[in-house]
Amino acid sequence: MAKFIGWDSNKIKDAVMKEHMVNLESVGDLIAKKARAKCKVGTTSRPMYKTGRYAGQEWTKRDAGALKKTIRSVMKKGKSDVWIIAGNKIVYYARIVEFYTPFMRPALNSSRAAAKRILGAK
Repeated sequence: MAKFIGWDSNKIKDAVMKEHMVNLESVGDLIAKKARAKCKVGTTSRPMYKTGRYAGQEWTKRDAGALKKTIRSVMKKGKSDVWIIAGNKIVYYARIVEFYTPFMRPALNSSRAAAKRILGAK
């Protein structure tokens, strides 16, 4: 039986995880880029409501291209997760747009081969 002196498996595990997270983050960036390319841009822009029940609420304004600008890849700290997110507090309608005119799912499906190549999967 061999004995390894000075062997720190946690250091090796951390190095391997760091390398794989970099690869996973580049896959997330690729998918987010394709989703932005597939996202339809509206033509209507309007300021927030000035009168009525929802006057002064920031979420009532619309900017053409706001949804496209919110598509991003986010690496969660302390976890081995990369999320591709669309929408925010103001662009709350990202789920609705995805349901009727998908842009995230086609981006994911068209990125499978590239993702496998980047991650070294078969």
